[in-house]
Amino acid sequence: MLTRVAKTLIGLPWKSEDLAENNPYSAPIAIRTLYRLLEPPVQETAISALLREPSSKTKLTAAMQAVLKATEEGAAHFEQYEASAYLSYWSFRALRSEAQHTLLDAALTEQCAKRAIAIGEWAEREVHRHLAYDAAQDAASFDATQLTYAIRIYAQHSGIVKKPLNQKLVAKAIEVIFSRQMPDGLWPKAHPIFHYKTRGNVYTFTFEMLDVILSKWLPAELFHPYVDKLEASLHWAEQNRIEGAKTSGWRSNHIPFGSEAEGWSTAAVLISMWKVRTIVSRNLNEEILNEFRAQRFARPDDTPLAEDKFYDCDVPLTPTQSLKGILKKYLILPHRPDGTKEDRRYSAVFFGPPGTAKTTLAEAIARGLGWPYIYLQTSDFAGEMNQVIGKARDVFSRLALLEQAVILFDEVEEFVRDRDKEKSPQSRMLTTSMLSLIQDLRGQKKVIFIVATNFLDKFDAAITRPGGRFDLMILVAPPSRSEKERMFRDQLLKKEMFKDKETEFCSVFNTFLAKNYETEIQLFAFAEWRSFVEEALRHAETTSTMVEHELESMLTRHKEGIAIRGSLRKAYSASKKFVRIS
Repeated sequence: MLTRVAKTLIGLPWKSEDLAENNPYSAPIAIRTLYRLLEPPVQETAISALLREPSSKTKLTAAMQAVLKATEEGAAHFEQYEASAYLSYWSFRALRSEAQHTLLDAALTEQCAKRAIAIGEWAEREVHRHLAYDAAQDAASFDATQLTYAIRIYAQHSGIVKKPLNQKLVAKAIEVIFSRQMPDGLWPKAHPIFHYKTRGNVYTFTFEMLDVILSKWLPAELFHPYVDKLEASLHWAEQNRIEGAKTSGWRSNHIPFGSEAEGWSTAAVLISMWKVRTIVSRNLNEEILNEFRAQRFARPDDTPLAEDKFYDCDVPLTPTQSLKGILKKYLILPHRPDGTKEDRRYSAVFFGPPGTAKTTLAEAIARGLGWPYIYLQTSDFAGEMNQVIGKARDVFSRLALLEQAVILFDEVEEFVRDRDKEKSPQSRMLTTSMLSLIQDLRGQKKVIFIVATNFLDKFDAAITRPGGRFDLMILVAPPSRSEKERMFRDQLLKKEMFKDKETEFCSVFNTFLAKNYETEIQLFAFAEWRSFVEEALRHAETTSTMVEHELESMLTRHKEGIAIRGSLRKAYSASKKFVRIS
């Protein structure tokens, strides 16, 4: 389909109504449209080949030369009209496209790159000029549309040439632009760009302005104070949608005749409203994240799961898999921009004995994605039974508005008790309500949420059974045997005095570990095993030896302090049956 669009566009003359071919209005838009098809997420090989054909390059060359001629003074305009930031914006985009993709002659490409720089510099001066008109209250000279397109060119040019953006200048320009918005959400007519003989003067449509200014080149947070202004524009779009016999959409309010929707205007409304939604969502996201005291991470960070930070464990599946491998495969890598959607999972239960770093793992997932991290526990829902249900609904209604966040519910089994074992109707009602809220949050697929608990004996079957409320049921066990060996070696190598004894000490230690792993050592959690290793090495520092029977004696003392002992051993063993990946 897109290849057909490209072929059709190449086959048409690049003109509008009574304007000449390759005029400063039509040519830059046509050029930019074609080059846009070479960029992600399109990148169609067939389109690239089409644009490199001799006839296509001839047409592009002629049009690009016309754009260069129209911008010889650093900005584009029609005769009898002043320099137009609107026309200059499209010329800038066309010129930058060739500088990026280099389809044409090398000398012409270099000209395009230089001219784009000149337009960027002109735009910065134009921003200052119109801010000065505003400060001087020169209403006849000030033009909000001109300022809008100039600030966009300036911001994009600064980003491309790696020039620091003047945040105060941009913030002031946005403030002035929105100060001129009318109550109905539109902007008043600006200075005309040019005129058609059949229609008269041509002006920009409000939603073309919004499309341009709501851009990745301008920091989204600068628009947060103007959410009510953006909502006014949204309201206009809702009230002025045209329902035609065959199509529905919008038509620019500047056009004095006709009642049918227009493709150009409709596209501008749809694109700008999608951008408004993004701004509003981000603003709402920030409010909710602040409300729940979320941790923020500036960028994805894999170090929390790196070998020197994380000692892995085995997950009892068939075949056995590593915990780190599962977390990366289903909860980190697929949620990144280039991830495989089929592997994405959105909900998990981390269960296992105390001390296995379940909460730390939830934070590691958030860090691995660069997403905000919210930690919730029983106290966040505290109150009388009816108050808890109301509080839970309120909390989940807020969480449902979030996008790209990791949420941990820690030790909340009181709210999802097994209904078959509960005598209290209030408790059963609470479980039913919570399960419904969990299901709704999972169904939205906008955040990752994790429940962390020690064991599952109190959980309702709707959670633990296959096909339940969670995508992953993961036993977070103590470090595996190989990882316990690695922890000893890592700690040993940190001590200079033992470098000559590495082979000897590791041999003794690994023999001891193999003999006692199945009976005792496999149950040692990370912190418990680290404590044991540290004592073994302190003793070796004193004696300069590593003796197996001395390690056995230390083990006898340490095993009395581990979490998995007594009746918990049986519960730990029984919990393995709940492990699954849905």
